[in-house]
Amino acid sequence: MASRLLSIAWGAWLVLLALGLPVADASAQLGDDTGPGARRIPVSRLPYTIDRPGSYFLTATLVGDRGITIASADVTLDLDGHTLVGLEAAGDAIEVDVERDNIVIQNGSMRDWGGHGVNALRAFHSQIKNVRATSNGGHGLLLGRESAITECASRFNGGSGVSVSEGTTVSDTVCVFNGGSGIAVHGACRVLRNTCQNNGYLLGIGAGVLVTGDDNRIQGNDLSDNDVGLDIRGRDNLVAENLVRHNVDNYEIERGNVLHILLGQIPEVIEWPATVTLAAPLTGKGGDHGVEIRSDDVSIDLNGHALIGFQGSYNGIIVRPGYANISVHNGSLREWDGHGIFAADAGGNVEVRDVMFSSNGLYGAWLGDESTSLDCRAVRNGRRAAAAEEREALEGGGLRLGQGGTLRDCTAIGNEGTGFAVGPGSTFTDCLARNNAGSGLSAADGCQVIECTASFNGVHGFEIASQCTLRGSSANDNVQDGIRIGDECRMQSNTASGNGDGEEGAGLHVIGSRNRVEDNSVSGNARGLVVDGTRNLVVRNSAAGNESDFEIVPGNSVGRIVEVQDGTVPGGDPWANFVH
Repeated sequence: MASRLLSIAWGAWLVLLALGLPVADASAQLGDDTGPGARRIPVSRLPYTIDRPGSYFLTATLVGDRGITIASADVTLDLDGHTLVGLEAAGDAIEVDVERDNIVIQNGSMRDWGGHGVNALRAFHSQIKNVRATSNGGHGLLLGRESAITECASRFNGGSGVSVSEGTTVSDTVCVFNGGSGIAVHGACRVLRNTCQNNGYLLGIGAGVLVTGDDNRIQGNDLSDNDVGLDIRGRDNLVAENLVRHNVDNYEIERGNVLHILLGQIPEVIEWPATVTLAAPLTGKGGDHGVEIRSDDVSIDLNGHALIGFQGSYNGIIVRPGYANISVHNGSLREWDGHGIFAADAGGNVEVRDVMFSSNGLYGAWLGDESTSLDCRAVRNGRRAAAAEEREALEGGGLRLGQGGTLRDCTAIGNEGTGFAVGPGSTFTDCLARNNAGSGLSAADGCQVIECTASFNGVHGFEIASQCTLRGSSANDNVQDGIRIGDECRMQSNTASGNGDGEEGAGLHVIGSRNRVEDNSVSGNARGLVVDGTRNLVVRNSAAGNESDFEIVPGNSVGRIVEVQDGTVPGGDPWANFVH
């Protein structure tokens, strides 16, 4: 009997082929409803219940007060470009009745249903793709665990645009103007490359993305104009590269997550350990800081962009007292009425690297203790401090660090105050201070200044306190002293030329005691090497072309001063000082 039926089917196929009729449809009719060649079952009326596995498709746009119920596993429902339209007080457009596996809903729309667009919260290992849910009373799209929603759109729904269970992926989907959140997920979900805008407009409590569980990955989403941009209420979530801006509140995030924030708007407060990357140049507003840091372990990558102040703005970046392990790098801060960066009261270990500070009202950067500035430039800062009335007692200039600071390969040019100012125990290496209205470099007790240059500054080139080392550095054409030192310092192998205005100012001016001044060269200064203190050791220095070469008060240990004549340097005294 079976072979007879097969022969009949084969004969029918040959007849169709001979007549030139389509044979694909005919052969599909011979298969079952679930295999690779399964016939597609039409859905042409509402309500409709799918109670067996198979591939189903809409024949047209359908209208009703009850939609489609999926009461079987292994179902594909292709809306085929059509729309399910709900009548007043209608239920869900599509509902999965109990737990079902392997459901696919695709390629169409549903709108104006009183319930949800798709209620597949009981479906698992399932998919919703290329579906648009609009103006439904409940949520737009609901999907169960370990499933996927991709390339969908959910708009103007009363609840959330998309809400999914554990382990589900939502990607490349648009959720706008929903009453609840744009996308709401629980645990171990992935939310990738979605756009969520203007959500929470009905209840005022919706987020662009709402996360209420742990171990989710939220990456590459564009979240704007929502009640909250990104609301993370779990732990151990990875949050990366999301553009979050123009929301009533951009971030509400619990601690204990891994955060890589793509910053698209200021002012912003960072309240959790995070890596922050600027998405573009950002301009602040009056009466506020640009970025306020209220957490340890925050790294800000300016990404080659600028944080730009506005009239009446405060500081570009402020680190609140006590917070430590802060890094800012690779960009610029300019035109803030306060400081470019203010971290004077930070808890330590603040690093600023490859940053330009320009035209800020006070200091380009004022960092606290144990801070580091590497390859930074401070240009034309301090304008507000210079213009302030005396009662305001404002300070400004290039870069200022607390005790134990490190500056390397930094430049301070044209600032209204001091170019560089550091606290006790700090180190300068390969820094340049030029054309600053104050001193070029001011170092407190116990500092080391190695191979630096200070030139054309309005006060001193180097203003060195006590117990410091200045080695291999140059001071040129400063208005007062090229190098000015206090007590118990070591000045070795430095040069000073062209310093002093008229009769004032010296190339190297020792005002304290117990210093070692060795192997320095002073030339063309108003005064050469001047020692006003006592008990100093002055050996192996050279002077040339100064108005007065050596001015040393009694009570010091001074190598013999030898004047070189006829180009011949006398031998025999390794500690001698020379005039040539």
